[in-house]
Amino acid sequence: MTKFSSRNGCLTLRRQCPCGVDHCIIRNEGDEDDLSLDPLVEASIPHGPSQTASELMIDDVPPYVGQSFRTDDEAQEYYTNFARKNGFAIRRERSKGNPAHPLGVYKRELVCHRAGQSLPRKTAELKRQRNKKSSRCKCDAQMIIKKNVSKGVSRWVVVHFSNMHNHELLDSEEVRHLPAYRNISSVDRENILTLAKRGLTVNNIMRALESEKGLKPGQLTFTERDLRNFLQASKSINKENEEAKLVKACEAMKDKHLDFRFEFTVDENDRIEHIAWSYPDSVQAYRLFGDVVIFDSSYNLYAYERLFGVWFGLDNYGNAIFFGCVLLQDAKPHSFKWALQSFVRLMKGKFPRTMLTDLDMGLKDAMMNEMQSTKHAFSIWHVMSKLSSWFSPLLGSQYEKFVSDFVRICNLDSMVEFEHQWNQMVVDFGLESDRHITLLSYHWHYWAFCLICVVVSWVD
Repeated sequence: MTKFSSRNGCLTLRRQCPCGVDHCIIRNEGDEDDLSLDPLVEASIPHGPSQTASELMIDDVPPYVGQSFRTDDEAQEYYTNFARKNGFAIRRERSKGNPAHPLGVYKRELVCHRAGQSLPRKTAELKRQRNKKSSRCKCDAQMIIKKNVSKGVSRWVVVHFSNMHNHELLDSEEVRHLPAYRNISSVDRENILTLAKRGLTVNNIMRALESEKGLKPGQLTFTERDLRNFLQASKSINKENEEAKLVKACEAMKDKHLDFRFEFTVDENDRIEHIAWSYPDSVQAYRLFGDVVIFDSSYNLYAYERLFGVWFGLDNYGNAIFFGCVLLQDAKPHSFKWALQSFVRLMKGKFPRTMLTDLDMGLKDAMMNEMQSTKHAFSIWHVMSKLSSWFSPLLGSQYEKFVSDFVRICNLDSMVEFEHQWNQMVVDFGLESDRHITLLSYHWHYWAFCLICVVVSWVD
């Protein structure tokens, strides 16, 4: 799934494992900067070897005209990797297209971080900021990509590339201090807030994180100043005030746009319990593309102690369409029940034919009660995201082969062949008594491709 970021609210992945064991938590592989597709999705794309943008950069190959990518984000990641290895950073400059266009956004210009002219600052800004010289020097290095749709498949193609810089490039030690490469990952943000609540100083938090990652001082992807700024922003959050502001913002939006839809509940102390909202364009899009809906509830708004969920779908070109979102008090079945009920009300009573969700037992129970006519499936990318945490420590050097076999078996079309090869894989890797394999086996029909297709055909 698409990754979210929130500097102040601290949007972090939910860590509780669906197996139900309290001490079992999910440690997500590649939380730092991993924007690559999961192996199962890559295996289903028939466009040559399955390589992520990071893997393609092993030989330090620069972008070239005619090179294609699945998404604009993948193209930007490729160029970012190249830039970091070659002593500069990039940013998005101009884009063409909009949601109303048949292709959506269809062109992007990615430029060197020193492209363009220095922007004049307002007088008020000059008074409160130090006189910092702009780094922009009209550098012409850039990569331009355009969307190409052929036979219903969209690809982003490089139509122009220039690596001509008019400034000195940085070495590896200097380049990591550029703002583009200084970031605090979602996992680090959660750990920082936890350590800060225990009373650790900023310096001690830095040392603790370096020790945990096995890094030398100064090798984290952020500085002490970044950490201080993050903690200061987190401390400035007043949960009750922010909740009230959110409701007022929804009410103000409703006053401006009568078709804007939202609803919320309050607890016995008159505090916001749950809130969900959607926009007029989203409701209209749902009428056209709402047969299959993805409900991603895998994130927490950590600083607010809330579960954050998003409903979205795909249009005819494979572009993601936002349908609505929700903030829930917790991840209990009754909270998910309210979320599903509110979604149907926001969408004017129309139920989706299929809904893909995370592997969550509370959500599964809510779906069974509230959307009995909707086919429920666990999204395979959520299943895949848990494999490393579940099986990598257990299998060690055999883990990569296990993932390869898992992907291959998941793509089987035959139900009989799937069951046979799955059971054989479990025996081969000695996982007969593993609780996570048992969990996956018990819920075959929620995530296995061939079994989902059989159930959908029965429903139809």
